[in-house]
Amino acid sequence: MAGLLVTLGIEPRFVTPFHGQAKPIERAWNDLAEEVSKHPAMSGCYTGPGVHAKDYGYDTPIPQSDIDEAARQRQMKRSRYDPRAAAVEGITDQLDNDREVRAASIVQDPNNYDAGR
Repeated sequence: MAGLLVTLGIEPRFVTPFHGQAKPIERAWNDLAEEVSKHPAMSGCYTGPGVHAKDYGYDTPIPQSDIDEAARQRQMKRSRYDPRAAAVEGITDQLDNDREVRAASIVQDPNNYDAGR
């Protein structure tokens, strides 16, 4: 009795692990991802390779009207909110979280430890 691949007319090809260039399907997925990311319907959407490459909008300016309104509210003692300070705090928190995720992935990866110990 022939195996499933032979029965289906598929010729197995053995390739090096983690070597995407040796696998045509890897190229096909990359081409598809590139086409999808360039489609006009994806304008403004994140279509990067992973969440670690995502642009969180760190360079997005705070509207001057928000800064002025917050200053006016602080002057009238109605609020203590400062949009610039809040933006800095948010970016700092995001960077700290990203760093923590990277460190945890290194610590939790069994490949980073000697298997003989």
